[in-house]
Amino acid sequence: MTCKTPIFFCLLLFLLPFRGLAQEKPVEFGVDAGAHFVSWDGDDEDSYTLIGIPAFSNYGMATVRTGFFLSPRISIEPALSFARLSDDNSSSTLINLFPSVLYHFKDFDRIALPYVRAGAGLVYQRSSYDYDGESESDSETQYGIGGGVGVKIPFAETVFVRLEAGFEKWIEKCDVDDYEDFAEGYRVIKLSVGISAIIN
Repeated sequence: MTCKTPIFFCLLLFLLPFRGLAQEKPVEFGVDAGAHFVSWDGDDEDSYTLIGIPAFSNYGMATVRTGFFLSPRISIEPALSFARLSDDNSSSTLINLFPSVLYHFKDFDRIALPYVRAGAGLVYQRSSYDYDGESESDSETQYGIGGGVGVKIPFAETVFVRLEAGFEKWIEKCDVDDYEDFAEGYRVIKLSVGISAIIN
């Protein structure tokens, strides 16, 4: 399997739920403010904390999410981050895709909705360099699984406040030549407060 294969798979998961729009099911658009507590595998002393509004991915990219209700209690929620960094001699592109499935313990309505979330995703990095007229490029893919528990609390007619505690485990990579640190396994504890707009 090539590095591009999981990207196409996650993009498919991101786009497939749009079919539900034709059936007039609720769609949730949201952003979160949160804190991520990250620790590297095998070295509990090597850790860091990210706090952001909106909440960052583990690589410091702002994240947005869209939830598509397939039934009154089940929704598919892709989360997406994107960043591109460049200077005169190099450039780097980062994409973080993390589709999740949410199960709500009550039918969707303008009431408090407790839920659980489970998902899997990837971080894809492609870097290119140009030194002394010679060009090189590298790409890597790292995979993760995770989930969370939370509650959506109605705030206005079409707005919910969302509270969640979650955990992620990042474990795999596709191809590594140089950037070993990028692909190390690590764990993330997430605490977030978000806001969601519902379109019905």
